[in-house]
Amino acid sequence: MLPFASLFHHLYLGSHPETHRMGRSLRCALFLLAGLPALLGAQGFGIYEQGTCSMGRAGTGVAAPCSDGSAVFFNPAGLAGLKGGRATIGLTLLDVQGGFTDDIFQQKSSLDDPLIPIPQVYAAYGVTPKLGVGIGLFAPYGLETVPVPPGSPPVLFGQFGIAPGTDFADAHLEASKTTVTAHWGGIIKVNDKVSIGGRYLMKATFDYSGTAQFSQVLTNLVIPATITVGTFTIPAGTPVDALLAAPVTSGGLDLFNTVLVKQAVTTQITNPEQLILGLAYKPRKDWTLFADYQFTRWGKRFYQLDINFANPVLNRVLYERYQNTSGFRFAGEWAKDAKWTLRGGYLYHQGAAPPETVTPLLPEGNRNEFTGGFTVKLSPGFSADVAYQYIKQNDRRGRTREPLFNQVATTGMNNGLYTFHAHLFGVSLGYAF
Repeated sequence: MLPFASLFHHLYLGSHPETHRMGRSLRCALFLLAGLPALLGAQGFGIYEQGTCSMGRAGTGVAAPCSDGSAVFFNPAGLAGLKGGRATIGLTLLDVQGGFTDDIFQQKSSLDDPLIPIPQVYAAYGVTPKLGVGIGLFAPYGLETVPVPPGSPPVLFGQFGIAPGTDFADAHLEASKTTVTAHWGGIIKVNDKVSIGGRYLMKATFDYSGTAQFSQVLTNLVIPATITVGTFTIPAGTPVDALLAAPVTSGGLDLFNTVLVKQAVTTQITNPEQLILGLAYKPRKDWTLFADYQFTRWGKRFYQLDINFANPVLNRVLYERYQNTSGFRFAGEWAKDAKWTLRGGYLYHQGAAPPETVTPLLPEGNRNEFTGGFTVKLSPGFSADVAYQYIKQNDRRGRTREPLFNQVATTGMNNGLYTFHAHLFGVSLGYAF
């Protein structure tokens, strides 16, 4: 199982042309996105912890981004019109809990994930009233495990009278890649109370090239009866684990020095397009309400995943068939006084994987999330943000492995129930100059 996380490094340039017709102003921006090295994996579970302030708002704010520089991600048009500069550094701790319960034995396997730290760093500056620039480092996707091929084709175990699909090896795949895409954003300020915003993140294709390493998983099984395959004879009672690892000269297959050795691995993954539209409304001077809608185009972007090894006998094709998703976010923010600002929010998001492809690759589903947070002014120029987010995902039926080489994924293969929830704790320190 391979945990996945990716870091994206953004360079932004925002422009702020204005029109005085009907008292409205328009802010828009285009920027390039460059992906820094990321672990090999297909990403699908996006959590809006890219800024502590925005995290407390449930990720809303495309119509009125937080003033901490996180507009670099949430809407680059928010960089236009900045007064002075903003620098922010933060950390989110992610505590993931859940597991899988099989149908037959009702045995539960719990997630064994450590507390995951997710960083974010932003710097933004208002060059002129119509031009802003910014740079950001953050993790846009995560919470992922990737199943890997068990080694040699399962026909070997079938010949030995042991069920195909029996796990006898783990693989660790790691790769990195940098690519470039574009991100568009715009904000229309209708009046002092209402703002409308939108952003569009274009797709990004990563051609990963990295390494694969293998380690043996003990089966504690024995050969039930003497088997002869050609000139190769395996006596009854032979431990399977010894058979796989022992040298050929000792009557073994020596897989971990021949087939399952450190080697090159490649794949191609396309991050999907995102379209976010939002509204910000101030019913009174100290209150702001937010509502955002997000569309993510997973369809055709993550339909098939080809994993290619230096030894082609290990190659796998995973048919994921991800579907387009929608998300809805709502939040409120109260500026209590010059020192304290309080906020909270709720969001609902669909899962991308169809029922027939739910595996440990990403057993995500429809989820509800609740957030809260605050900003406190510490001293002239300095401020701190604190936020908490709770994620509760609907339980999903799925299975523990990909189909074998000659099988097609169907819901009939689902043999258990996935559960998932998570707690996120975020803190950041900002400086205005």
